Amino acid sequence: MKNEAISLATKRRFSAALKAALRTRPFEDITVQQLLTATGMARPTFYYHFDDLFGLLQWTFANEALSLLQKDSDYTHWEEDVYQLLVYLANNADLYANFYANITLEQIQAIFCTPMLKILNGYIQAVITARQLTVSPATQQFVAEFFVGGFVSVLVRWLKAGLPESPAALRQQLHETMDQIIVQVLEKANKTGNLSDV
Repeated sequence: MKNEAISLATKRRFSAALKAALRTRPFEDITVQQLLTATGMARPTFYYHFDDLFGLLQWTFANEALSLLQKDSDYTHWEEDVYQLLVYLANNADLYANFYANITLEQIQAIFCTPMLKILNGYIQAVITARQLTVSPATQQFVAEFFVGGFVSVLVRWLKAGLPESPAALRQQLHETMDQIIVQVLEKANKTGNLSDV
């Protein structure tokens, strides 16, 4: 087994132990020693992979949640992938309640921005190809970054408010935004050749 695979397996063992512990007690009552006992691993092994328990919680969340955004390489089903992510977040709300309560905007941006930019850039390319548009790379990047920022802000609000809307309702809002706003912006940029003229 290669070092990378061993490292991933180790992280997953700690992650599984943390999730098991979270089902019986609050995050703040869990200790590294408890996870070491559960996994049979040594303290240096834990600290080689994670700075602290919150780092492990963040990795667990990112590893499981973001794996749902890596499925569709042609972006024809991007909406379903994002919906599955929202369902995952809703289904694991109790497990990650402490994470949601304490995460900062910067932390959630670090987790979600890269995969969501990939999805948005793929979606933008699909729209440009399907509608035979000519849109500058700078405009494409601006549109992607702008809407990823909006998505992350909506996600933070949704998580910290206790997920007041259902995943299906949030999915519909995202669908309408993507179909109505992003497509219109790209079509206007195609006509003017410059987003500042839109």
